[in-house]
Amino acid sequence: MNTQTTTDATEEKPRIPWPFHQRWRISGCLIAESPLFIGSGNTSHRDHLKNDDELVEIADCLRGANDWPALPATSLKGVLRAWLGREEEEQIKRLFGEDSKENNSGRGGEVEFLDAHLTLPRNSDTPLPHWDQDKQTWVEIINSIDRERGVAAENHLAHRETVAAGSGFELEITGQFSQPQNDIPLLLAALEGFNDPENPVLLGADTISGKGRMHWELAVVERLDATSVLEWLEDPNRGMAQQAFQPLPTEELATLKESATVYTGMEEKVWNFPLTLHFNGPFLVNNPSTDEEMDVPQDQKPAHARPRTNEMGQVILPAKSLRGVLRSQGEKILRTLLDMEDEQWINSELQQFVERRIACRPEIPTRACNPLKGKEEAGEKLCLACQLFGAPGWRSPMAITDFTLKPGDYERQTQEMLAVDRFTGGGKDKAKYNAQAIIDPVLEGRVKLDKRRAPGWGLGLLALLLRDLKEGELRFGWGAAGKGYGHCTAEIDKWDDHALRQDAQAAWGELIKLIKEHIDTLKENLPHTEDEQATKPEASGHE
Repeated sequence: MNTQTTTDATEEKPRIPWPFHQRWRISGCLIAESPLFIGSGNTSHRDHLKNDDELVEIADCLRGANDWPALPATSLKGVLRAWLGREEEEQIKRLFGEDSKENNSGRGGEVEFLDAHLTLPRNSDTPLPHWDQDKQTWVEIINSIDRERGVAAENHLAHRETVAAGSGFELEITGQFSQPQNDIPLLLAALEGFNDPENPVLLGADTISGKGRMHWELAVVERLDATSVLEWLEDPNRGMAQQAFQPLPTEELATLKESATVYTGMEEKVWNFPLTLHFNGPFLVNNPSTDEEMDVPQDQKPAHARPRTNEMGQVILPAKSLRGVLRSQGEKILRTLLDMEDEQWINSELQQFVERRIACRPEIPTRACNPLKGKEEAGEKLCLACQLFGAPGWRSPMAITDFTLKPGDYERQTQEMLAVDRFTGGGKDKAKYNAQAIIDPVLEGRVKLDKRRAPGWGLGLLALLLRDLKEGELRFGWGAAGKGYGHCTAEIDKWDDHALRQDAQAAWGELIKLIKEHIDTLKENLPHTEDEQATKPEASGHE
């Protein structure tokens, strides 16, 4: 009996075959439709780009093969995961992975992303500022606006190396999927999100200003199944296993694409406002001439100030310019809602309270909101203006595109000017300059507000800003502060939408309630003299 037991124990158990999972590969091309910047953290210089005879520091973009720009796999994975949203869905977590938490060690995702390298360089003749053909980048120059004077702020100039629109990157996604018939359609839908006209997937920095817009072209979906692997193993002249992938049959690919459309009908995540700006008179956002352009005979020199254009040669009102004007006006509205007496504004405690809770001074580091370290702090740590318009560590929920010139025949006018000598009151010697402006242009673009990230009162303040824009209260571009340039009115497609108006009115009521709470807190903490207390009128009960 013992012998029989020993024999049974030593018998080999039947082997369980290791399950074979098909491997998939999705390939295609991402083509930049707007400027793109993904920083590497390094800086460089260009010999011809100086400021007061000193070479300026340029923030470098991330590079790959041939020293050309590249799109990092982590960025691609992150933006697609964010666009899909739906935090609690198990499929999203299985594909993209999830972070470790208190009771969860986290896990990696089934989908694998590779860096996307530049394979379609830009060869257009359209001039770009400080273009480098070898590096396939140009240099974007950025400045801030002084809140009080309405002109460019001093010592706020920045330069960064930017990928031009029209540049193409080869994208490849691979993986072994537990449920390929569900997972491949989801990934195809996410990639098609780059082409979404209302809420596209965006890459890189300044996406809230229309940067990083891409167009996706699917090339092929391939599969490596057991049959393909066996054929590859039996081939005496086999190469790398990557060459054994086989394209899907046309009918099967069509079925997967059809299934992908299910995921494109997601709930609307943004309020979208298409705008048309009608300018009355000259309009100009300056595109300064370079030293090389000015180092030519007098009759060949361009205007000192001329219209800014994008990579396609279209005249634009940059998103940053529009954002700056909207933010400045929004800050004025927020401060005005406090309804304080004139003499109270000189109180230092009041100024500190306003900058801490209502509207800070982002152009002055000591009076700006502190950078955030976590999104959960936004409502507590940021002033109201920064919650809506953005701050270090907090991306604005308001996205704005560049406004481009609507096709048409527009007059261009060059105005000759002479600076005035402040001492003599006459013309300043050697201070003659000129500006080329477009007369009565019409520009089109969009303003969008993310419903998921915007504060509850955000739509209310945005609606008031759009009303000011519609009524011609705002000016844009060069010469807007004192030369009569940049006056416009706006045409807003959704302005009469009843549901939108109700949402905006409710949001405005929420903002008024919040401002009143701040006023009560402020009055409790500000000191008052006995004379002020005696003459202070009782509340009338009217709002």
